[in-house]
Amino acid sequence: MRQAAILLALALTIISCASSVPKSQAVSSPTVEISAVPTVATVPTSAPTVQPTPEPTLVPTPVPTLESTPVPTPAPTVMPTAAPVVPAATARPVTSPTCETQMMVLMFHRVPANPAEVGGKAYLSVWLGNFEAYLDWLKANGYHTATAEELYQFTTGKICLPERSVALTFDDWQNDWGTTVVPALQKRGMHGILYVIAAVVASNIPAYTKVIRAWEATGAVEVQSHLFTHKTAWNLACCDLWVELVESKRLFEEVTGHEIAHLVWPGGNRNAYAIQLAAKAGYRTAGMAWGNGTRITQETNPMDYPRICIGASDNLETFIAKTTYRTAGWDRC
Repeated sequence: MRQAAILLALALTIISCASSVPKSQAVSSPTVEISAVPTVATVPTSAPTVQPTPEPTLVPTPVPTLESTPVPTPAPTVMPTAAPVVPAATARPVTSPTCETQMMVLMFHRVPANPAEVGGKAYLSVWLGNFEAYLDWLKANGYHTATAEELYQFTTGKICLPERSVALTFDDWQNDWGTTVVPALQKRGMHGILYVIAAVVASNIPAYTKVIRAWEATGAVEVQSHLFTHKTAWNLACCDLWVELVESKRLFEEVTGHEIAHLVWPGGNRNAYAIQLAAKAGYRTAGMAWGNGTRITQETNPMDYPRICIGASDNLETFIAKTTYRTAGWDRC
């Protein structure tokens, strides 16, 4: 109660004081002159027209095709060779109504005209008189003499050979081939494959080129590779064997003007690595010296096919037995 009385008295005092002050002397709040803010004449502008941003048109990216985006093909590594060559002694048309299922490859070396040059150390030689008798028997019995390419295509099932087919092969290099083998084959319309040591030809390329091209022009023979130096393949380091394979191929393609894709191993000696390397070098066939009496069929590996040796100890009887599979041990000389 006391507090309420005090507050009431205080309020009355204030009211009485206020009424006693003259109005002229009343204190008023000072008036502050506020400078007018300059008005900037505003040019009415139209609100900016916001052009609507067109939505981007999605152009479909074409799917790359072989035509529009060719995939670059890496250039193959080409071994140095002579000018482009043409295939040698390609497979000839076969008119026989029946197909041969097996064939023989016969191996010869020297064929001297003088019988005194046969025998002894020359056990691989065949006297010309016997050689001509062998050819006459083959011809009389309807044998087809195959090319190296026909041999390849037969073993890979690409062609049909006539019933009674045989390949006649000749190894190394023999000077008497030009006076015995080539004329004897040409006279009978037969074909032989000459597997030549490249080092012999390299000793006088112009002279041997002339001879080889004259022989091949008869149509009776073709030249293929017997490696470069006649070294045993399995005794060579990989690089040395590669040189033997590639350089003999290159030289003979230069000399003959046709493809060299066939070889026989010197001494018949080879191993699995040599065979693989020969295939990489571009050879399609590779023959051994002899092959334990194995005849050639369409299941024979063309990179490792057997041959039958015909030598000084043979005569017409043994030749017929070897050619017709009728005697044991018939593959060797």
